[in-house]
Amino acid sequence: MIRKITTVEDLKITYPIMKELRTYLSKDLFFQLYKTLSKESNYILVGIFENNHLAGFVGYRYTSDFIRGKHLYIDDLIIKKSLRSKGLGTKLLNFLVDESRKRGVHTIRLNTHKDNTRAINFYKDQGFENTSLSFELNIDKYLNS
Repeated sequence: MIRKITTVEDLKITYPIMKELRTYLSKDLFFQLYKTLSKESNYILVGIFENNHLAGFVGYRYTSDFIRGKHLYIDDLIIKKSLRSKGLGTKLLNFLVDESRKRGVHTIRLNTHKDNTRAINFYKDQGFENTSLSFELNIDKYLNS
């Protein structure tokens, strides 16, 4: 079953799975960021449940820019380590494709770390193409140079 994650209880069971990928993330910061992202960016969390237990989730938002127009951006797609390679990530992506079509959105975008070969291979297998490079600037380091 796939459904939105919206309640505090849902978020409490989401956090340990998020922590598997984002090891630096404290529970307080997770709740704080979820609240901010939901309010400011319309961040949506959708979970996939197996036998009434959360197996993984996708966090995403609809956004627009001058290059792609309106598109869906995936911030997080995480399946519990013990349940990976069972098709759950594909089911979540299929859900996003269906939701995007309903909204007239034709592009889904995401970033993943350059060393995350497992994720890179997964997205390539799903039909994603590497269309750009992502850069970031650490402002604190920049200002101190």
